[in-house]
Amino acid sequence: MAEISYEVIKPEDADQVVAFIKKHFFEDEPLNRSLVLGECKQLEMFSIECLPEDLSFKAMRNGEIIGVMINGIMRKDFEGPHTDFSGHEKFQKIITMSESLEHQCDIFGRFPDIDRFVDGRIMCVSSDARGLGIAGKLVEETLNRMIRENLPMIYIQCSSLYSARVLEKLNFEEILSLKYEDYQIDGMVVFTPEKPHEHVKIFIKRL
Repeated sequence: MAEISYEVIKPEDADQVVAFIKKHFFEDEPLNRSLVLGECKQLEMFSIECLPEDLSFKAMRNGEIIGVMINGIMRKDFEGPHTDFSGHEKFQKIITMSESLEHQCDIFGRFPDIDRFVDGRIMCVSSDARGLGIAGKLVEETLNRMIRENLPMIYIQCSSLYSARVLEKLNFEEILSLKYEDYQIDGMVVFTPEKPHEHVKIFIKRL
């Protein structure tokens, strides 16, 4: 079996990363599947806008990407421009829930001693490379980079049971769990992912 290598994703890798995410994350991620997301330039933008921070990683085999972990840095009292995702109604539903959960977690309020943390945005492994420990290794590469960069915490929202299991094995702390059936707007359930994906969970790890 060909060796798997792990590398920092550079801004010049953006097109290759977007192609991978469109093929795998767009179609396989539980919420995207639930909504039948389709073409989404907003998600493409969300996937690559933080690459200049040199904190995202890719797993490579035979010159091809087989997994990615996209990470950005959240900073306390940041008042810069925020990306507008309102042009895509389905993706906006995902962002709305994500921001609501982030507000509930209130990381900077909960941990007043930190002024920045890593936001694990996307974790995705190609369907033909699962079961090889790639997701866990991508998380470990991220944690090692955080230690070198003196970044004190990582925060990850898991929409998938499988990604949640990866973090549990790595001794992440679960700080919030919400059943999809309990997330409703105007009395209507928003997301109905296929089983076994029944919860969205929030995990953190302090270093």
